[in-house]
Amino acid sequence: MEELREVRDNWYAAYFAADVDSLKEIELPDFKVMSQQGIESSKSRYDAIMNANSSGNWYKPSARREEESVTFNQHGNAC
Repeated sequence: MEELREVRDNWYAAYFAADVDSLKEIELPDFKVMSQQGIESSKSRYDAIMNANSSGNWYKPSARREEESVTFNQHGNAC
């Protein structure tokens, strides 16, 4: 479980830093994100992140995430 939490924390750090190279390493090829636009492909999402970051419209370094509750349910070797 600790490894899952670590990967999750690394994903959040990469996402908020607009570190697309790290996101590509962390995410599986079939990773999907549901947004207001629908299900986003990795390429379109990576492009959007890079464009927003380069235009100054991405998260500021002072941004932080806040979670009310996170629960991991382990079922054998899967979560």
